[in-house]
Amino acid sequence: MTAPDPTADRPADVDALLADHLARRPNLDRITPWLATGGDLHPDQAQAHQDLAGIRAAGITHILDLRVEWSDEAFVAEHAPELTYVHLGVDDAGQQLPDAWFDAGIDLARQVRATPGGALLAHCHMGINRGPSMAFALLLDDGWDPVEALTAIRTARPIAGIAYAGDALDHHHRRTGVPGPERTAQLARVAAWFRENHIDTSTIIRGIRAAEGTTFN
Repeated sequence: MTAPDPTADRPADVDALLADHLARRPNLDRITPWLATGGDLHPDQAQAHQDLAGIRAAGITHILDLRVEWSDEAFVAEHAPELTYVHLGVDDAGQQLPDAWFDAGIDLARQVRATPGGALLAHCHMGINRGPSMAFALLLDDGWDPVEALTAIRTARPIAGIAYAGDALDHHHRRTGVPGPERTAQLARVAAWFRENHIDTSTIIRGIRAAEGTTFN
C-alpha cells in the first residue's frame, strides 16, 4: 500500500508551510536571543542525537518540555547533561490552561533571562499550540505588546497556531492587574490579529502526522 503524500490536495500556502517545516532540523525557531519555540526530538535515535546537537549548537541552555504524552528528560540528561530540562506537561485538547502552568513557565523564563547567555526552548510535540502559547505568555511577562508578541512568534515559526493565546493573555491581565479598558482594547486587537493572520492548523497537523507515518510506520 502506498503511503499517503502529506502534501496531497493542500492549498498552496499550506504546501509551502509544510515543506519548509518538514525540511528543517532541529525542530526549533528562535524568537528572541533568549527564547525559542518548536517541536520535539526526532523519534529516530540517530536523528534525535543530531537534533540535540543542533539544540546545543543554537545556544539553548534550558529546555521546557510541554508535552504530557512524552518526555525526553532521560535522553537529554544522558547525552547533554549541561542542559537544564523541565517537564511541564499538559494536554493539547482545547481546554483552558491553568494559571499554575503559565506561572511555572514564567518562573523558569525569569531564571533564564537573569542568566548571562541563557536561552530557553519552549516546545511541545509539533510546535503548533502548546509551545508557541507558552512562548506568548513568556513574552508578555517580558513586557511585550500582545500583538507584537504574536507577530514575532508567527514570523519565527510560520506553523504556530498559538491556540492558547487567549488563556495566556487572560492570565497576564489578572496577574498584572491590567485596567479594564486596556484589557478590552488588547483583546480586540488580538482577536483582529487572529482573523487577519489565520492559518489552517488542522491541515498542517494532518500533514505532519502523515509525514511521521510515512517515515516510521
